[in-house]
Amino acid sequence: MKGPALKFAVILALAVPVLTLLQHFIPPLGGLGETRVVLLPSLVVLVGLAFDLIPALVFFAYAGFLWDAFSLPLAATAVEEVAPSAGGAPFGMPIGWSMLAFGALGLLAHGFRPLFVRGRWEVHCLLGGVCTAVSIAAEYLSVTVSRPVGVEHRIVFELSPEAFARILAGGAVALLVSPLLYLLFRLLASSVGLPLQRAQRRAL
Repeated sequence: MKGPALKFAVILALAVPVLTLLQHFIPPLGGLGETRVVLLPSLVVLVGLAFDLIPALVFFAYAGFLWDAFSLPLAATAVEEVAPSAGGAPFGMPIGWSMLAFGALGLLAHGFRPLFVRGRWEVHCLLGGVCTAVSIAAEYLSVTVSRPVGVEHRIVFELSPEAFARILAGGAVALLVSPLLYLLFRLLASSVGLPLQRAQRRAL
């Protein structure tokens, strides 16, 4: 990777902490059950669609680590709101588990790369919505599946109707936001002279 591709990779590396922080400062959508706007999974999908496999895998690992570092403490607070009976401080999976989750979602997106290269940008919107819902559900699972109870630990998983609604609403919001993220992604790529789709020349 060199030239425009390297410049764009640097931009994406800087975009990950920015998006991760930004999504925590966007107020929850009160009309949708206090749903959070989650942006990073849609970016993971875009990278899976646009990049070759090895650079994409590096990005998935990097994004997954930062997702855990920024999001797990706040996710634990959110779980207390929708599943108080799970109680206690989060025990769950360690920081770094999202590397695997983002890797799996990114590889799924990578399988649709031929469509994206041919100009089917809507593939990103659909996958962005699905993968965001899956990411929110996995994050919820990570902080509820194992929590301390006294001096022992037990497996607890409670998916309340409110939590399920938030997961679905988060995916729906991502579906609506994905076109804007795609346009920004394409604009940044064009600014460094990097074509993403066959209509522009070829993917990375």
